[in-house]
Amino acid sequence: MNRVYGFLKRNYKWLILLIMSIVFIWFAIRVKNDPGLKIDVVIYDFIHKFESNNLTNFFKAITNMISIPVICFICFIFVIICFIKKDYKYCPFVLMNLVLIILLNFILKQIFIRPRPELMLVKEFGYSFPSGHAMVSMAFYGLFIYILFHIKINKILKYFLSLLILSLIILIGMSRIYLNVHYVSDVLAGFAVSVIYLILFTKFMKTFLFSEIKKEKIFKSFYYAICGIITGFKEERNMRIHIIIALFVIVFGFILSISLIEWAICLILFGLVIALELVNTAIENTVDLITLEKNSKAKIAKDTSAAAVLVAAIIAFIVGLIIFIPKIFL
Repeated sequence: MNRVYGFLKRNYKWLILLIMSIVFIWFAIRVKNDPGLKIDVVIYDFIHKFESNNLTNFFKAITNMISIPVICFICFIFVIICFIKKDYKYCPFVLMNLVLIILLNFILKQIFIRPRPELMLVKEFGYSFPSGHAMVSMAFYGLFIYILFHIKINKILKYFLSLLILSLIILIGMSRIYLNVHYVSDVLAGFAVSVIYLILFTKFMKTFLFSEIKKEKIFKSFYYAICGIITGFKEERNMRIHIIIALFVIVFGFILSISLIEWAICLILFGLVIALELVNTAIENTVDLITLEKNSKAKIAKDTSAAAVLVAAIIAFIVGLIIFIPKIFL
């Protein structure tokens, strides 16, 4: 018995990965071969036996807990808390996590192209499988549960908040089924793939936050590059502004359904502006390291590197207007 317990304790993450992979693959194969699953009909009929105006309003409020304003508000509060505690190490990962899970959901929806159910109680667009709300809620809120267990906080409060967040994730999934904007299989598959993603993402995050540098040169280079991004985010206010703006653009890009070419343009511009901001930071620090005295050449180096970021940001802003204004007003 002790051996079994020891084995489960050491390998529980891999067992969860295996189970979630089986769940997702099973639903993916079934949906690809036959979009109409019996489980979807049975659960839908059961849930709607309890349909009422109060319950509908409740689930409409719950489903909005993964809306853009709520996510932005939570990210804003989290950044404020990090500023107060002067601990920024989780900030880039929260933003990175949100962007990656949205992109992953977009890719999966394009692969399966499953139409949404008819008679939806709220207006939704796009494909159905897997549920974006299920995936994003599990990844976004799930990461905060992970963070809670890696910061100094009262143990009772830690478990209470974790249980509260987990309940919210489950309710968000239920709201998508009740409001008939997703099938049960969409939600379960969304949760499954997001759990897989979250385990891998937190493993990646833990490697760079808590582990010692490995000996391999390639790993070292990659490690130092990630450290550079985190340092840039921590030290440079403009870097944080660029990343937050990029996050907003990505979210609105999904809402307004911009084309693949427009996505490519946006991503190239994100990378260009952020890369130039990192180069600007490197140049400023190098100049300060060489001399602390006022020097005309040092001023030129700093000013021109900052100008490069400004030019790229202005071009990105103009291109953003060209892409998004017609979609908003036409």
